[in-house]
Amino acid sequence: DERAKIVADLKSKLIQFMKEHVYPSEDAFQKASVSQNRWSIHPRMEELKQLAKERGLWNLFMPLESDP
Repeated sequence: DERAKIVADLKSKLIQFMKEHVYPSEDAFQKASVSQNRWSIHPRMEELKQLAKERGLWNLFMPLESDP
């Protein structure tokens, strides 16, 4: 089934992205959450967002035609 292959590929990409980028950033996010800047967007979050977009992993629930 083609859909199963697509989902399996996406899952693999998400797991790899989490291992390479998200998990290593957790300490920085935790420290920021208790700092005076806790209500600001962490710069690393913007980097991760861009990386996710480049890899087709951003806003998975939205049709590609809807994402500017």
